[in-house]
Parts: sequence; C-alpha cells; structure tokens
Amino acid sequence: MNDYIDSSCLLTISAFSSNVSLPHQLFDPIDAHVCSIGNFYWVAGMTYERSVLEHDRELSWPFIVRTNVEREGYLSFLLPLLQNSTYSLIVDSQQLQHAMPSIDWIDKAVMEIRNNPFSIPVCGLHKDSFVARGCMLIRSTDLRKAWTRTTVRRTQTPAMVVFSHLFHCMFNYSFVDSIMPQPKAKKEQYKLNSVIATKCKESGIQFFECFAGYHNDGSIGVILPQFKRMWLDQQLEALSASSEIIVLQDAQHQDYQSILRKWKRVRHIWTTNWDSPFFLRFLVTLELTTYYIHNIDDDIVFGNTTLQTLNSMIDTGNTTVGVMGRRVIRSDYLEGYYSQIGVRGKDESSTLGDFLCNSYGGTMETMKVFWRYRPYTQNNGEDIHFSLSNLLECGRRVRILPYDRQSDHFTDHGSDKVATCNTRNHYPLRGKIIRSWLIKGVRFWKGNITNESYPESIAEFYKNYVRDGYYES
Repeated sequence: MNDYIDSSCLLTISAFSSNVSLPHQLFDPIDAHVCSIGNFYWVAGMTYERSVLEHDRELSWPFIVRTNVEREGYLSFLLPLLQNSTYSLIVDSQQLQHAMPSIDWIDKAVMEIRNNPFSIPVCGLHKDSFVARGCMLIRSTDLRKAWTRTTVRRTQTPAMVVFSHLFHCMFNYSFVDSIMPQPKAKKEQYKLNSVIATKCKESGIQFFECFAGYHNDGSIGVILPQFKRMWLDQQLEALSASSEIIVLQDAQHQDYQSILRKWKRVRHIWTTNWDSPFFLRFLVTLELTTYYIHNIDDDIVFGNTTLQTLNSMIDTGNTTVGVMGRRVIRSDYLEGYYSQIGVRGKDESSTLGDFLCNSYGGTMETMKVFWRYRPYTQNNGEDIHFSLSNLLECGRRVRILPYDRQSDHFTDHGSDKVATCNTRNHYPLRGKIIRSWLIKGVRFWKGNITNESYPESIAEFYKNYVRDGYYES
C-alpha cells in the first residue's frame, strides 16, 4: 500500500456501542493511507458519572455522543450526514472483538469500492445472509440518499440489518466480506429474521421526492436543543401531549441531570466533548418515530395549546410551521447584505413568511429534505436552511402561528446575553446565506427582490447553482 493520501478523499468514521466506557483502542492513532479521516464519531451509552464526563471533556478525538434514545445503531448511521465526506465507515463495535477494523482493512476497503463501484465492503456477514456484521464502508452520497430519498426511519430492528437490506435490495449493491485482515467477530448476539436476511421481500421502504405517505397516527415528537439556557423544565411542562421528546445537549455548559431525572420519559443525546449548536439539532430529528416533529429553541416555552395548533396547521397542507418568522425585503448581490422584518401571526393575513425562527415544525419528509442540500455554512442559518430547502424542493411555504388565541401564546426568553443574534458576525453571515438561496432560485414572499446588483442574465447561473447545491451532485 502506498503512503500517498488522496487529498480529495475524506473518510468519516461513525462507531457505536451501548457501553458507557470507551475502549482503549480509541486512543491509538488512526493514520489511513488512502483517505484522510475527516471526522470520527463514537456513540456511547448515557451516563451522569462525573469522572466519566470529565474524561470525555478532556478528549479532543473522537467526537463523543452519549445517548439513551436507542441501542440499535441508527445514530451512527446518521452522524456522517452532518459533514460532507467521500466515504463513511459505520462500525458496530459490539459485534467485533476489537473496537475498530484495522487501518490496513480500511485502506483495502476503500480501494475495493474504487475498483468495483457496486460493492460495499463489510467486516463480515451473518451466516447464510446478506446482512453485514461489525461494519460497512459506503459512499457517503449513498448513505445520504438512503436517509433523505427513501422512507426509511428508526425501528426496533438493528440499523445494520435495515441498511443491509436497503442497500442490497433497493440500491442493488453486493457485500464483500473477503478483505484481509478480516476483523474478528464476536459470537452472534441476536437471531435474524430469515426473510429479511435472505430475501428482498417488501420492506415498506420506498423512494420518495416530497410526500412519503407516512401514516398519521397523531404522534408528536419534539427535539429540545440545550446550550447554555435553563428553561428546560418549563419547556417540558408545556409539552405533555408529546409522544417522544429528545433533549439534545451541546458540550458541558449546564447540568440538566436533575430535570432529566424528574422527566423519566424524556430521552437525552449529549455531545460531551464538542459543540454543534446549529445543524445537529435537525439531524437528530431523524431519530424520532412520530408523525409530527417540532424542533424548539431553548429560549421558547410553548403555551397550553401551541403544539396542537401548530399540528392543525401542518394538517392543512404542504407547509412548515413555527411560532415566529421573518420576511426578506432586500438582498444585495455584491456585498451579501440583507434586510428583514419580523412576522408574528396577529391575524390570518400575517401568518406567511419566508423563513421560520424559534420553532420549526413539520413531518418527517420536511426533516429529510433539509439534508439533501449543502449549507453555505454550518455556523449559522439552520432556520433559513430548513425553511428554504423545503420551499425550493417541494414548494412548502412557511406559516407562522396565529396570535389570536390566548392558550396558544408562548414565552420568548431570547433577549439575553447568550442569544446568537448578539454576536458580531451574525447578520453579515446570514445575508450571505440568504444570497446563496436566492441564486439557487428561491422566490421570497415579497416576490422579486433581486434587483440590487444581481446579474440580469442569471437564469443559467441559477440552474447550475441549484445542481451544485445538492450533496448528491
């Protein structure tokens, strides 16, 4: 194997284990010879043991994600979507005698895909099946397509089983388990469904563009991202109608342990040694199994009926919904400046806007569409990205909560010292984000606002820019 690393090749490693402790092999250096390792995520069991958390905090590598949401491995299949890479290595460490396959195996697996584009290298296969054991290496665009353009979602079936079936039966890939040195597997820990393991029977998973046809069972899922504020208990009090709630905690800025002990049905995802305060919150929506999905800022406390009213708005048609929004009234092409006005739905005529802020509601389709598009940056603008990706892809206009019923009124604690809008670069950066969506072809509520230094002959440019905006391009 040559010691030459292709600078254009990036590898994301995403491994999982339900164990709280981290394996010692994680602290060995990982120096691949074919692709640079861009990101390394380790999904581990949840703990509130102070000594363990302090140890997590001291580590700069890998990025640790602790969770008690599920043990089937779906989060490790999701995390590579956060950043763009060439390949994604998903590792079920619980199936292997050693925590990770060797670097030699990883290098050879990458070369296998390059030589045979319709292959997926795996650490091993379950006996008499096409279901991967231990790990699989896949092109990141294929993993993204599986999540964002099919109806796949989390179930109680192990993720490695579900994605093996999906890639083999829907993408027509073959698995290669002959790469040496073959990682040593542990004794098989569960018995596979023989039909799923050996036959491409109807799984219920289908490709879709904008409407997936998920069954509306009335279930409600909520993501509550927490950074530095302390309104979590009040937020939870207002969300008693929710079927599933996930608290997403960034780094170790606050201690929410006593609140989470009080609300025993609430699940917790915690990035204990890193921050991802903007886009990760929209990725973990794909961990929910509900029909309605809401992502609520940590400064917003809903009223008694806010959630139900927002769900009724979702039922009215092709829309994304939230408690507040913005309308863009000016955008400059050369400098990227922009102007906006706030929208709060005081009456029916004022419930339409260009993008949502503070809360973001829809169905699973709206969350999947989000991850089809490359962002201008991941340091801001996830609210804009959610609203405008759905507008551009599926014609979904945002609607803002009407303000005419007392029980729908919510509390906004956003005017504090930790508010992102108080940072120096907040609005200049958002202006450039707005510009990036305009040149993709988005048409804002006001209509044509592109007359301030935007090129007149821009139609072809729009077409190319939209194509380049997809991760899959």
